[in-house]
Amino acid sequence: MAESAPTAKSYRNYAVTLRQAANDVASHENRAYLRAFADNYDNRAASIENAATETVLQNCRQTGTLMDEIDTWRTAGSLMTQHGDMAGVTVAQHADALFTKNDHLGAAIWNRIGRAIAELQRQKPHQGESMN
Repeated sequence: MAESAPTAKSYRNYAVTLRQAANDVASHENRAYLRAFADNYDNRAASIENAATETVLQNCRQTGTLMDEIDTWRTAGSLMTQHGDMAGVTVAQHADALFTKNDHLGAAIWNRIGRAIAELQRQKPHQGESMN
């Protein structure tokens, strides 16, 4: 049976494992080597995530529709993993660039992703919102 290709999640897990191993290594040279490998795995994961996001966005453009809600949240989570606290800024830049090019559907998609990121990053409940 053929092996399946590694996923972004598996690459992220490899990177975490390598960083943990790097913390346990005494030699500075070996620590740097392991961290470089971890960075490489993070870059591979980001490439897979970017390709998946671009595929979804291309499909939206071809059909003239917005993303499904689940794809919006997945993309938001992926961008937060890649860009951390700067994910919202990155998304706003994409939306502005597309709007400037009169790609209003593309801008709307990125704005929707931006709202999902803002919701995921929100620290406090809205007024009157119940907590679990």
